[in-house]
Amino acid sequence: MSLEETIRNQPPFDVLPTWRKSVIICCIGMAVVTGALTFNRDMNIYGGAPDHPVVTTGQIFPVSVNHGSTRYVTQREKDSFDFWAANAGLLVGGPFLLAFFIWITYRPRLKR
Repeated sequence: MSLEETIRNQPPFDVLPTWRKSVIICCIGMAVVTGALTFNRDMNIYGGAPDHPVVTTGQIFPVSVNHGSTRYVTQREKDSFDFWAANAGLLVGGPFLLAFFIWITYRPRLKR
């Protein structure tokens, strides 16, 4: 069976074994929470960081948030921002993909 046929003929959620349902729900929950944390961090920087460098507070490192708005943060905040910017796709998309493949690879046993 091809991947396209597997995707089109996936089993309904209610027939999955309990462990598959649990893993799928946990993966989706983890992806949503990680995405929300990333969004919250961006909005905190957008709302709280200055739009010009402030040497006295150490907020001299530019970051681009909210679709291109430049804000200035400290080195520690910039390092955290860079980490999340580089890994957010993996940390959000990875669990979704795992949940998707756990769901579509289930095949009920044939009764003989």
